[in-house]
Amino acid sequence: MPRSGQKLFRRDKWPDFLDRLRSLSSEGPCVVWPGTTGSDYGRVWVDGHKIPASRYVYEELQGPLSASLNVCHTCDNPPCVRPGHLWAGTDKDNLADAAQKGRMHGPGPYRRLRGEQAPNARLSDADVVMIRALSGVVGQKQIARRFGIGQSQVSRIVRGQSRVC
Repeated sequence: MPRSGQKLFRRDKWPDFLDRLRSLSSEGPCVVWPGTTGSDYGRVWVDGHKIPASRYVYEELQGPLSASLNVCHTCDNPPCVRPGHLWAGTDKDNLADAAQKGRMHGPGPYRRLRGEQAPNARLSDADVVMIRALSGVVGQKQIARRFGIGQSQVSRIVRGQSRVC
């Protein structure tokens, strides 16, 4: 059953959608499976089983996969089903891809990129030093507005709980 607010993608529409996907070039923007919400994986009921839409599309266009293989995304966008963005790989392949893109936590080769090297960093290391210097002089809400972050993030930086440099 779909979650509240989530639409079902009618099964009779799948063939038309797959034909449209077949005609797409491998390059281009993501194609989101109809009915997905937010960053959730699209899901499809096939023969009484709920499977990821990306796996359904991949197998329909490329052929069946063994149970030991996953369908991974070059775009890192879970609801995307654009055939050129999908590739088959093992858990190890998927972890290596995530590590290469700086999306892993933990020690060793899977260490997450920190500070301004993180892909989603909004502050430079110099900004963090400036925030700490301003903390006793200017209010945290003013600092937050100046740097485009929330007051709670300023508080964590000042207390050394975030962006330790």
